[in-house]
Amino acid sequence: MDRKVTAAVIGLGRIGRTHVEILTGRVANVTVKYVADIYLNDEMKKWAGKLGIENVVKNPDICFADMEVDAVYICTSTDTHSEYIVKAARAGKHIFCEKPLDSDLARLGRALRELEAAGVLFQTGFMRRFDRNHSKARRLIQSGNCGKAQMIRISCRDTRQSPYEYLKVSGGIFFDMMIHDFDMVRFLSGSDAEEIYATGGVYVDERLAEIPDVDTAAAVIHMKNGMMAVIDNGRQCWYGHDQRSEIFCTDGTIQVMNEREDTVVVKKGDGIVYPKPPDFFIERYYDAYIAENESFVDSILYGTPVSVTASDGVEPIRMAKAAQMSLEQRRPVKLSEILEG
Repeated sequence: MDRKVTAAVIGLGRIGRTHVEILTGRVANVTVKYVADIYLNDEMKKWAGKLGIENVVKNPDICFADMEVDAVYICTSTDTHSEYIVKAARAGKHIFCEKPLDSDLARLGRALRELEAAGVLFQTGFMRRFDRNHSKARRLIQSGNCGKAQMIRISCRDTRQSPYEYLKVSGGIFFDMMIHDFDMVRFLSGSDAEEIYATGGVYVDERLAEIPDVDTAAAVIHMKNGMMAVIDNGRQCWYGHDQRSEIFCTDGTIQVMNEREDTVVVKKGDGIVYPKPPDFFIERYYDAYIAENESFVDSILYGTPVSVTASDGVEPIRMAKAAQMSLEQRRPVKLSEILEG
């Protein structure tokens, strides 16, 4: 195909860099013309140069003003997403925006109305939907292969806690971490949430209580279609990125187990040793990141519907707000209490 998508990536933290590296090296029919970061430094310039990117800018507005740019990737801090969504929409750019879309639903609502008026494509960055294992689990649920799905259980534990300075502005464990699991519950169940009860505590880093945040949390969710879901998260897990899912059905159980560093198993008289999971979530879901980028580029080139919509980005935010309210007020919270913007 002769036509290529010309993209700009705004925000050069770990997620932004992951997208740039994938777009420049693993996805066909796309060219990264710009990378931008308001905190641009020499190290970022050097990194971009190694990838052959010539336009490394501090002001993201340059990306919006260039008529050659078809699509903008928004990989900045959460509190800037709505601002950049509005700018990109008004400039007629297709938009890929990392999660969470915003922590302020009213502000996000205004931005999404601009998006709708502009008529551009928009994809939310929930990469787990593109994981081959979770995709297969969803197909099995829909097929009825194991009977009627009753309950989803998801465990997600990071190898190492993110830096404290980052956690102070992250929005808390429900927005920063569990939001992926909220999305996965919707993806697997095919339903929105009706009510959430959440709890949590500080067990590893006492400083989190000052934010305030927790490093360990759990949520019990009742879905509108009658299914239940149970999620547990931990910010520190020294044996690797532990991320497993299970769907309990009337005629069986569907499990998505950890990926492992390799498939070598050592069996001896004193025990059996398996390789540990990968250390980092980007490593665990790297192929899924590739697939979500391919899907977005294909939507632009071929007019296919985006796989993860703006609405798919909004509902997990409402779930995170309900979970935070539940934690603070020590009661179940109905999603009807969390109004959209």
